[in-house]
Amino acid sequence: MEPLVGKMDQERITLVVNGDDFGYSDAINAAIVRCHQDGVLTSATLLVNQRASGAAFALARRLPALGVGLHLNLTAGAPVLPPDQVPSLVDRRGRFRYLDAQLARLVAGRLRLADVERELRAQFATFTAHGLQPSHVDGHLHVQSWPGVLPIVLRLMREYGVRALRSPLLTAWLPARWRQERWWRAQLLARSAVVCAEAMLDAARYHDPASLVAAVAGQPGGLVELMAHPAWTRDAVRGAAQVALLTAPELRAALEAAGIRLASYRDLALPDGAVVP
Repeated sequence: MEPLVGKMDQERITLVVNGDDFGYSDAINAAIVRCHQDGVLTSATLLVNQRASGAAFALARRLPALGVGLHLNLTAGAPVLPPDQVPSLVDRRGRFRYLDAQLARLVAGRLRLADVERELRAQFATFTAHGLQPSHVDGHLHVQSWPGVLPIVLRLMREYGVRALRSPLLTAWLPARWRQERWWRAQLLARSAVVCAEAMLDAARYHDPASLVAAVAGQPGGLVELMAHPAWTRDAVRGAAQVALLTAPELRAALEAAGIRLASYRDLALPDGAVVP
């Protein structure tokens, strides 16, 4: 698909359909592949430290039309680095703490940003060591939106030549005082010249193609991301419903009829000279 530089008509909607958690399990990997091959999923973001990460990398290399990005992670499983190299990120077992505990430590200043940078750098390096270039970056439980973490992510994107990021301005569940930092984050993103969607929708909120297409078509234009979590696991009724939604035979035709263009972040590019600070 040709790059969209100069073609991002603000009156026309370009939709990226991204499957999160690629690599978390074989069941999730299979669901993402199904939604890509038989549905409208254009993009996925891969966790590099999970039991099915290796299988996800192998699948990514066999799916040239799928844009595959890096799903940064500080809350699930073990770090890529030895735990003693990132001690503030892990518990006594050497595994990441869960979300609430990790956020509490961040607020209290006990989550060392130097440890965060070392681990996230290792995750970038692990991704590229598999012979792939990330199409974009986002975060498991929106870690790219956490205070102090966003500047680190932007620096690493510059080092690794990644130009697109799931917008840290669109994460509604973050604590209220962090949402109040939107102006600062917007200024940082503006200086960074990275590609971000202007709107983000959650596939879990839509139960049929008509409601999903209506929601996308109701956006004012520009780039929209649909965040999806397709899955086939014993506890993922919601994930199975998203597989059904994204592979519904009528969905692609309905999007086309509404004038909505499907793309991955890999199809998007920046003007020459754009840099990340």
